[in-house]
Amino acid sequence: MSLRNREQIVFLILVAALFAGVLYMSLGFDPKARYFPFFVGSAFLVLSLAELARTYFIDIKRGGEEVATVDAEGPMSNAPLVQRFPYVLPLLLWLAGYYAGIYLIGFLIATVLFLFFFLRLVARLSLMWSAASSIIVGSALYGFAMAMALEWPRGLLEQTLGFDIG
Repeated sequence: MSLRNREQIVFLILVAALFAGVLYMSLGFDPKARYFPFFVGSAFLVLSLAELARTYFIDIKRGGEEVATVDAEGPMSNAPLVQRFPYVLPLLLWLAGYYAGIYLIGFLIATVLFLFFFLRLVARLSLMWSAASSIIVGSALYGFAMAMALEWPRGLLEQTLGFDIG
């Protein structure tokens, strides 16, 4: 088995474990709040296990050769993760910033701001498209929370100032 295939299998096992945890935790929620995490956890658990099986059995069938991936066109697509890390690091830093934003200012505000800045700076979309996309996603998340009686995670700022934005 190639290093790349092993990396994919380990990653898929971690993803499956994450969604199995979401599924398990959702069983302890109030029945009305349980639906969303239960169905998302179930769907993604099934999908990640299916992809794990596909990757594993294709690897066996090909005798350890590389499994074709969607990013097969990229210059570093077949390199081990250690060699691709400089390309992945900026995206990991964006993700860390998003998580820090959720912790500090709350999920809804952090999501809108993260999406705006990511689309503007990384995807290089125009100001109008970045703003419109962020507002649409923020409105959809807010509407979804109201319709499903969900509470998005509140940040330190929301808790300190005592207000709730979804």
